[in-house]
Amino acid sequence: MSPELYYAVMLITNPQKARRILLAEELENWFMDLFDEEYEDVLSGDFLTNQSYYIERIVDKYLQTTGVSITNTDEYSRGVIEKATTVASQIQDSTVRNILFPSSRQNNTPVVGYGMTQADDSDSSDETRDFIMAGIAFSGAVYATDKIRKWLSRERANIIALNEANWIYNDKEYYDAVDKNKTKTWHTSLDERVRFTHMEVEGVTIPVNEPFHVGAYLMDFPLDIKYGAGAEEIVNCRCSVSYK
Repeated sequence: MSPELYYAVMLITNPQKARRILLAEELENWFMDLFDEEYEDVLSGDFLTNQSYYIERIVDKYLQTTGVSITNTDEYSRGVIEKATTVASQIQDSTVRNILFPSSRQNNTPVVGYGMTQADDSDSSDETRDFIMAGIAFSGAVYATDKIRKWLSRERANIIALNEANWIYNDKEYYDAVDKNKTKTWHTSLDERVRFTHMEVEGVTIPVNEPFHVGAYLMDFPLDIKYGAGAEEIVNCRCSVSYK
């Protein structure tokens, strides 16, 4: 989905939408470049041995985008570093699991790490899995390359970028507001795609330094994971918060 359409329904200002659109476009292209590199490593036999490198690159991109240094100790920076490390590991874990064992997912639920939401019942062939796990180069003919490419695709880069651009600005706006405002109000996009658990907090206003109760979790703002919110409350969330 284009960033313009994705953010259009959010109850935020046009400047807020514009910032998210620009960052989502940048992140989508950046993740696509990373996925292209990973795909080449799958075929060359270096995919599994380079996982730490991919994780480090994703973390570095988060820090570069937010202007946070790994040595910073303030609460905002610590949150960014923790989020970057967590999501980078989740993205790569999802990539590895779904390339090697795509049928291990169940019930069409979104995969942590922003996997695809449609179930794929096809397995990697045992032969191809052996090649990848042994770090042996192969032509790709052993296993249909489009099944590998699905997890290193533009579509997946787009899903990740839309969510993460939104989180980066939700997080920044929260920390900018917490010392200047007294209350915050949760807003959904008020359409048929809104989760029931999010509709339950539509219009709820609470003190700015207290978390919302969203389903089974606590969240300071939409997409917030620091209290342990699960993927079922995070992926493709288009809610927003206003501060007063």
